[in-house]
Amino acid sequence: MHKAMALGLVALATVTAVGAQAQAGNSDIVARGTSHRLGWITTMGPDAAGRTTVAIDIAGIDPATPEGWARMARRVDHGVGTLCDKVGAAVWVAGYHDPVRESCLNEGRADAQVQMEQARAAALRGQKVATLGLNYSG
Repeated sequence: MHKAMALGLVALATVTAVGAQAQAGNSDIVARGTSHRLGWITTMGPDAAGRTTVAIDIAGIDPATPEGWARMARRVDHGVGTLCDKVGAAVWVAGYHDPVRESCLNEGRADAQVQMEQARAAALRGQKVATLGLNYSG
């Protein structure tokens, strides 16, 4: 079973564009999936390839400051948890270890840490990062 974490923003744009084409009647393509936006977090999927994506809005947060870093870290922690809850077991059983969710959490935290450090480096250079994106396919 192949698992991959990667920036999920392209997947968000692709499915949105495909859905718009199908609605406009310009194509026979039918996109199926779910999307949910709650304030600063957007979840989408799973898509046809089995990827579930979460986009975390960090616009307005300065990751170069201790306060901004902490705020971004809280959002990312919540985003990784949301992503992995979606890909994990549909029914939670007390005492049951969900290996898919655990794998997602481990990979998600590692990928998120890299993206957070990149966002901080960009902020130190005067560049703004608006969104961090994670996806998982198990």
